[in-house]
Formats: sequence, C-alpha cells, structure tokens
Amino acid sequence: MSPTADGLAATLMSPRILIVDDIPVNVELLDYVLRAEGFRTLSAGNGVTAVALSRANRPDLILLDVMMPDQDGFETCAKLKSDPLTADIPIIFVSAMDDVESKVRALKAGGVDYVSKPVHSEEVLARVRVHLRIRENNRAIVRENQARLEELHNAQQAILVHPEDCPEACPR
Repeated sequence: MSPTADGLAATLMSPRILIVDDIPVNVELLDYVLRAEGFRTLSAGNGVTAVALSRANRPDLILLDVMMPDQDGFETCAKLKSDPLTADIPIIFVSAMDDVESKVRALKAGGVDYVSKPVHSEEVLARVRVHLRIRENNRAIVRENQARLEELHNAQQAILVHPEDCPEACPR
C-alpha cells in the first residue's frame, strides 16, 4: 500500500524530534509515543552521536537525557547551543534526576524545559507541542522582520540619488 500524496506531504512536514538516551527502552518508549502522534523521530544513544545527528539532520526539537556515559546531557546541550547550526533547536531534558539543582543546571545549559522520569506520555506530548509552537512562532517573527528589512532596504534604495541620475552634478 503506497502513501497518498497528502499523507506523504504530512509526513515530510511533521516535526522531527531527536531522542537521546543511553537506555534503549527509554528511547523506544518515547519513539512509540511520538510516532503515534505523527512526529518523525531520530535517536542517539550518547551525546557525541546526538551532536553529529543534530548537525546533519537539524531536528525541530531534542529530548535529552542527563545521565549518559562519556558526555552527559549538560555537556551535550552546551555543545549544541554553542554551534550556530544547532543553537536554535529547543532541548527538553528528560531525566530521572528530579532535584532542583539538576533542573536549574539544565536550564542554564540552554534547555527550554525539564521532564522527570518516569515520563507520562501526555506530559511529554504537551511540552513537545508547546516548544514546537514557540519555535515556529519565533521563526515566523524572524521571517516577518527579514521581509520588513528587505522592504525598507528597497525603499531606501529607491529614494537615494545615484550619480547616473544627475550627470550634471558629476562632471567626467
């Protein structure tokens, strides 16, 4: 059975979410929940792979575990936020660490939200939707501002006097 054109377009336009966790069952759970709601997913088992996948695929949002071997979620987030290619991707931390210090550290590292494990699918989906909506609203504002700047630039160019408009002012 082949997908319809509308179905294919919806799939291609649905947001892509990167799930980063070193425990495969956690990845599978989030993947199942997100795909059931129509999101596209990618997954990484560690921070280094997450950074590489983010640079290559530019996901719309990242769900990031804190406790991972080699490079923890805080370090991964800092690397993603310091890279111009990935700096604007919202990162929601998903962690069993439920203390205030960890939550604050995650937000200071550049995360936009924090979900404590065990996760509840409704909460994860609500937070994902909120941050995707915020990101899209921000992108729309940037596009509007770019269009306004282009209009202003064109208007400015239209009122400027160019040497070829006044040959008598510039003897040759």
